Amino acid sequence: MVHSFDYKPSDSFGNTYHFLLSSDKNALQKQFKDTLSKYKNPLLVVDSKLPKSYTEIVKEICSLKILNILYLDPSKKDLERIKKIWTEMVSSVPDILISMGGGTIGDLTGFAAATYQRGTPRIYFPTTILSMIDASIGGKTGFDFVDVKNVIGTVHYPLYVINYLPFLNSLSKKEYRSGFAEIIKAAVLYDKKFFEELESYIKKGDIFDFDNQRLQEIFLTSSKLKAKICEVENNKKISLLYGHAVGHALEKVSTLRIRHGEGVAIGMTVEGAIACRLGVWSEDEWKRQTNLIRLLKLPCLLPEKVDIKSLAHKMTYYKKLISKESYLFSIPKGFGVINNFDTSCMTEIRREEMISTLTNIKSWVKENV
Repeated sequence: MVHSFDYKPSDSFGNTYHFLLSSDKNALQKQFKDTLSKYKNPLLVVDSKLPKSYTEIVKEICSLKILNILYLDPSKKDLERIKKIWTEMVSSVPDILISMGGGTIGDLTGFAAATYQRGTPRIYFPTTILSMIDASIGGKTGFDFVDVKNVIGTVHYPLYVINYLPFLNSLSKKEYRSGFAEIIKAAVLYDKKFFEELESYIKKGDIFDFDNQRLQEIFLTSSKLKAKICEVENNKKISLLYGHAVGHALEKVSTLRIRHGEGVAIGMTVEGAIACRLGVWSEDEWKRQTNLIRLLKLPCLLPEKVDIKSLAHKMTYYKKLISKESYLFSIPKGFGVINNFDTSCMTEIRREEMISTLTNIKSWVKENV
């Protein structure tokens, strides 16, 4: 069975983009028999850490003869790796770019495709939960520059996002679990019923059984919610950044090795606690969110060795969530309801209050988790 949805972004010049998800390789292959036959010279960019057998699976699913393959180290999302893709594209002159890997590979190849010959079509095979339900949606591409995440980028939608779930076998259990942070975020912000369904499944179901139709539907629903919000006006789209003000800053603390999903999990716990202390969100719902994070064995607490003053400074690097006078947060008002959604979607904390706020919240979270 193939789960799918199509969407037509407002700035897509009439194009429709396709999202497919399945654990059945043959079912996916049937979707592409002759679909991509007009492309004669594809370039495949692959995460070099993935099993080589995955490359053959991509060829089978696409029903394409792929001669040009570039294996790319995903340890950094930087300009040097963009240059490697550009160099290969100039050499092989592809008519379509296909990428396979996590969010880093998707962002790098997406940016290269957007800028090569003023735009080259692309197909994306995500291989992590985060890249399937989050990074692959919305057409955002880019790379990190001068120590700021995703600061250089553009929007370039893939023709297809093809989620072949057995590719998730390449993940460690920690990496697999970390992807659920963005699913929890989508449920908390946009859909109370979905949160309850997610809560029920994680308490009773096997999160590693990706042949399970119910789990596949959870992935699909989360992806649909992200796609829907990606196509609203910018001041509503920024609501997606719940947990990211703190989460992105934690990723930039040099003494930590923290995954994006782990940073977002801690970020949601801290920023959700800020919502509680401001009287915006109920402690009961915050605790339900936190319990779900803990059931997934994701971190909740700010690491003890993180200096609050340094963390507050690194939060200023994320320019979408800072103003001249204030730090900005997207926070819940209730499951499925965002505070100030009718205006800016943002809740402000004055710059001079941020260090004391984080210090107090760190203690409060520790007492209440």
